[in-house]
Amino acid sequence: KHLIVWLVFLVYCVYTTHSQNLNFIPITSPDDVQALKTILGDYPAFAETVPSWNFSNNAYDTSPCYGGNWVGITCNPVTGTVSTYTIVSITLAFTGYSGPLPPFELLRNLASLTFVQSGLTSIHENFFNSTSLRAVDFSFNNISGEIPTSLGSTFSPPLELLRLDFNELEGPIPDSLRNLNMSVFSANGNYLSEDIPPQLFTGPWQTSITKFSVSGNLLTGPIPSTIGNCTNLSSFVASGNQLTGSIPNLSNLTLVELLVSSNNLSGNLSGLNRASIANLAINQNNFTGPLPTLNINPQFIDVRCNQLSGAIPDIFKSPSGVQFAMFSVNNFTSVPDVLTVNQLYSLPEGLNYLNFSCNSVRYDWCGTDSVAEGQAICQGCDPHPDCVSFPVKLLRELSLADSSGSGVLFDDTVPSSSSRLWNWRAQIQM
Repeated sequence: KHLIVWLVFLVYCVYTTHSQNLNFIPITSPDDVQALKTILGDYPAFAETVPSWNFSNNAYDTSPCYGGNWVGITCNPVTGTVSTYTIVSITLAFTGYSGPLPPFELLRNLASLTFVQSGLTSIHENFFNSTSLRAVDFSFNNISGEIPTSLGSTFSPPLELLRLDFNELEGPIPDSLRNLNMSVFSANGNYLSEDIPPQLFTGPWQTSITKFSVSGNLLTGPIPSTIGNCTNLSSFVASGNQLTGSIPNLSNLTLVELLVSSNNLSGNLSGLNRASIANLAINQNNFTGPLPTLNINPQFIDVRCNQLSGAIPDIFKSPSGVQFAMFSVNNFTSVPDVLTVNQLYSLPEGLNYLNFSCNSVRYDWCGTDSVAEGQAICQGCDPHPDCVSFPVKLLRELSLADSSGSGVLFDDTVPSSSSRLWNWRAQIQM
């Protein structure tokens, strides 16, 4: 009898819960509803580009937090309530809207705003008057003017990520940003000018910043030495500017990437000595002297078009992980033993591109003469039985052009005998 009573009670509870779930409609916070009505009413051009943001008599539509009907809006429950939700994130892309940023700061719990690939033309300073805003991405718009100096001074939101890539911003990078616990600052492809403020990398940024990316601007002056104190910095990208001076001491950092190509940097590379860098691009500058010893072998290294000298470092010992290695147009005088013909079998399996053309390297290779049907000819080295089959497993391009060498590296049968090697150039001066 008791079992029957419990079964009836259980069925009742399941039915009641199911019925409530069927009828449950999350209620959007009244403050958020009023904020959205203001945004849509005051910016009709924006409202036309988000047709799903529509208040109507249908209860399902009047709740922006219900079931994803309002495209791009994400909500979380209000603390201490069951059915009331607040807007915490907005993601909009390719909207077709062109004009100033609507006043999204009216949404007081908004933590993330992504508004990309549209036609935003300006950011009003009050937008950053928030106690909840943590991530902002305004990439690929038409935003002009300067980055608001009030950010980090008058207004200090808990901003961790700010992406402003590929807009029309100009002027300096405000040093007031240093007051924010920012992890990512990215403003590639703008018209930012003046020096990178060294103060940026002090204060909270010493432990918070992980990525700083400002390539393709008009920035001048040196790379701030203060970046060497940013213990969590993993990416510093400033290619395609007008930076001068040398690379500061980075021996205390573990960088995923240091990309500073196409600037006016000069001097030696002692600042990189014993640094840990996975991807290094310093090409098209005016660096001199030898390449330093790194703590780890990079996966990508591009030092083309400098005035570097001495030996090309031995980063090719398998397994090293190196995939792209570009040393051309420098004054290097020697290569590692692994790049001589008797050692080519030990090149890393993942190596895709190797170029050390236009240097002062003198080679002494042993190879084959296609006319002699594979008989080895030597220039000061012992014949190698497998010279005819160039032993590179994944290498797709090898360039030795305009170098000073002797002998024959391999003959014209190589591309057909190595299916992955699609381009090679060996204009050796005999």
